[in-house]
Amino acid sequence: MINDVIVIDDVISKAYQKKLHDIFLGEMEINWYLLNDISLPSKGVKKATPGLVHPMYEDSRGGISSPYYNLVLPMILEACEKINFTYFNTFRGRSFLQFPIGLGPNNPHTDMDQDHLVVLYYINDTDGDTIIFEETDKELPRVPGLSIQDLTEKTRVTPKQGRVVLFNGHHYHCSSNPTSDKRCILNFDVYGVINDT
Repeated sequence: MINDVIVIDDVISKAYQKKLHDIFLGEMEINWYLLNDISLPSKGVKKATPGLVHPMYEDSRGGISSPYYNLVLPMILEACEKINFTYFNTFRGRSFLQFPIGLGPNNPHTDMDQDHLVVLYYINDTDGDTIIFEETDKELPRVPGLSIQDLTEKTRVTPKQGRVVLFNGHHYHCSSNPTSDKRCILNFDVYGVINDT
């Protein structure tokens, strides 16, 4: 598994970027579902920030749950190839949509206990940085209500259309709420192996 946070701009072609933008932020019929908190189950959180989710893939629930999964998968494969990571499969894939409510950072979390690579793709330019922390869930057990004051910031990544950030999924991370425009991302938790050359 990788230890660095890797940011790649224009990971896919401009035409492909536009296609994803038009689907997830356009007027197509996409099923969005309300989340009481964008980053955690609402039970036990100190601060809940609502948002929308479009589930795309859930390994534990039978696989593909979105007609757009096969459109998004080539982006995942391209991103993994660029860091010499051999993709095996997806644990979970979702799109998240946040609105410009300007409440600052959300709750730090990790997506799951299993070893995985986070592939986080930004659909549009906006503010609302992703913050990735030094600490992992191996050092600090996953508990609801963990505060960013409990953690050490490793890096932050600003949303930009066509940008992808890849990192070890055991690192705590969180989104920040946008203030200027909607914030739309694709968040995939995948497994595979890094190829040492």
